[in-house]
Amino acid sequence: ITGDYIYYYRNSRIHRSKLNTGGSACPQNSVGGSFSYFEGNYVGLERDPNNSNVLFTLSWSQSRLKKITVNASGNGATTNWTKGRRSKSASNSSNLYFYYPWGLGWDENNNRLLGANLNNGQIHVMDQNGGWIKSIEKIQPAQIRL
Repeated sequence: ITGDYIYYYRNSRIHRSKLNTGGSACPQNSVGGSFSYFEGNYVGLERDPNNSNVLFTLSWSQSRLKKITVNASGNGATTNWTKGRRSKSASNSSNLYFYYPWGLGWDENNNRLLGANLNNGQIHVMDQNGGWIKSIEKIQPAQIRL
């Protein structure tokens, strides 16, 4: 959800629906725009908290992170940058690697992107420009304390 819209990815398209105002923020029945976005089977979407027309996407099939700007009518987008490639290698400030990522989030306390790798259990912490800050390694169940 960003601004007055909710975005979702389905069948190689990003769709945008306007949210109702008032007591319920449920999406309206009509789609407020959509556009082709060929990034594969699963794409994580996350909003830029500073710009309601900007989305970050993380592709499972392509193993890459993108920052896109959606046009005002919601029927097209421009790619601002693309980062990452598929590898099990360790990421660093020069190289960002994803291995079939599954999950994209925003850390509001630190203004950072979080990208999770499904197959190697790492979480990458990145700045707003997709710059790698650090990787958090897989946590074993024995390490979790409640």
